[in-house]
Amino acid sequence: MKDLAKLDDRVEAHLDGLRVAGEPGWELCKAALGNEEAGEVFAASVMAFESGIEARIQTVLDAVIAKPELATGMVSALGWLNFEQASPHIHRFLGSQVHLHRQIGLAGCAVHRADPGKILSQAVGSRNLPLRARALKSVGELGRKDLLKAVKDNLLAEDDQVRYWAAWSGALLGEPAANPILQRFVECAGLQREQACATSLRRMSIEQVRSG
Repeated sequence: MKDLAKLDDRVEAHLDGLRVAGEPGWELCKAALGNEEAGEVFAASVMAFESGIEARIQTVLDAVIAKPELATGMVSALGWLNFEQASPHIHRFLGSQVHLHRQIGLAGCAVHRADPGKILSQAVGSRNLPLRARALKSVGELGRKDLLKAVKDNLLAEDDQVRYWAAWSGALLGEPAANPILQRFVECAGLQREQACATSLRRMSIEQVRSG
């Protein structure tokens, strides 16, 4: 915990330096977006969100739209802000017609453990697979047992990410049919193997773990 606190302090000190620098600090963040790294997106997003300047926010969004995997940096920035600061941006993303924006909004809600309500209920049935996968993950993160049917409906989905997050959330919510599917991801060499293993083990009895 002490190491994490020290890391947080270093990050905040770095951000403070950019804040104090004003416009030149933002220009540094803007230029660093060209590196296409999540860390640079995080710093630029914090600066943009805190300023409330639309042009800055759009600059970061353009970088994320061009390379969607960088969205993790923007989500981390929303999590870094307190909820009062992050909330207007989260609600804006949730109300967007752009699927990636809504993914970011849902992830921002999950980071702050804020339930987006009916927006999540709608997103778990989206035809856009990345959005549906993000929504299914949020179901587990937020403990939305009322959406367990949608989780069960996606346990056999063809898309790997949709199927994985349905199984992950299903396991968290105590759905028996989810764990066998989650265990199949443990047997694969995918990026989520370790997470699948940890979640699956927590949902198995001592006898099942020993026999496995």
